[in-house]
Amino acid sequence: MLLIAAPPEAAAQNNFLLPNGTFVAELVIFLIFFGLLHVLVVKPIQKVMNERAELLRRQAQEAEAARERMRSAEARYQQALQEARAEAARIREEARVRGQQVIDEATRKAQAEADRAIAEGRARLDAERDALVDDLRASIGTLALDLAGKLVGEPVGSRSEWRNTVDPFLDRVAMVDGRLRRGETDAPTEPLTSGGVI
Repeated sequence: MLLIAAPPEAAAQNNFLLPNGTFVAELVIFLIFFGLLHVLVVKPIQKVMNERAELLRRQAQEAEAARERMRSAEARYQQALQEARAEAARIREEARVRGQQVIDEATRKAQAEADRAIAEGRARLDAERDALVDDLRASIGTLALDLAGKLVGEPVGSRSEWRNTVDPFLDRVAMVDGRLRRGETDAPTEPLTSGGVI
């Protein structure tokens, strides 16, 4: 077989190391496509990604600021709670002291009222005792003379005689704690009853 050599011009056109018009056209189309892809797709995506990153950064900053505000509010709350507890304890203590003062004052007033009532009662009893003793002084002598006269069967002694006997006896008798008792005297006293007759 006979080999036919290709003309040197055809060999130069088929050399893959040398770009031809198709390659250049494809390269230009690729660059245009790449440029359009960059402008229409990559830049909007980068813009959205940058906006998203900025939004996330702002949200992180706001979250950190909110956490800081929450920590500050919690600290203020704890401080206010401690102050409120201290104030409540102080108010309870003041109320306890005031209550004790009221109780003490009421006790003092009640004691003073009781002492006054006791003193008034004693004064009334003393006045009643004195009135009874005066009544007794006035009537016991007469009654004793009348009784003695009835026992003997005739009048006994005069009014001045029984006064000399009965008045010293009544002077020795004192009213103490609601009971009749003989007073302390140097002279010996006779019993109140003698042979069953008063």
